[in-house]
Amino acid sequence: MTSALSLLFLLAAVQPAEQAPVVREAVFYAHDAGGSASSFRQTDVIPLRVGQCYGWALRVDPQPRSVTIREVFELPGPGNWNPGEQTSAVARNRRTAVTQFDAPLAEGVITHGWCVAEGDPAGPHRIRVYHGETLLREFRFTLVSETQ
Repeated sequence: MTSALSLLFLLAAVQPAEQAPVVREAVFYAHDAGGSASSFRQTDVIPLRVGQCYGWALRVDPQPRSVTIREVFELPGPGNWNPGEQTSAVARNRRTAVTQFDAPLAEGVITHGWCVAEGDPAGPHRIRVYHGETLLREFRFTLVSETQ
């Protein structure tokens, strides 16, 4: 009887893992800093111009909860990271940053963005978006010098 009671308490103490949101659609976009809605365009080629912004959006089923998102952003060379409140770590080689944030699901959209900074490298970039250990989406895009 004691072992059955212990097992019951153990099962009650174990919390189910938070389920990853199901991604219905994923887009990568660019827009002008502080730009109007008309400046948003879906693309994977971003001009390497200070102030040019870009980001990703995941459409998910609306739910009355939030989830923790981890974004792993990789550059082709050292970047000029300006860690904000959400950036949890920048690699020593300055090529990778990990950002973690809570995303409400009430509106059915998870999004995050960046803007080109002085000294950012041209070339292929990659952003992987995770919920726990579940990869929700990977975005590959290229920052291209406007002089090319």
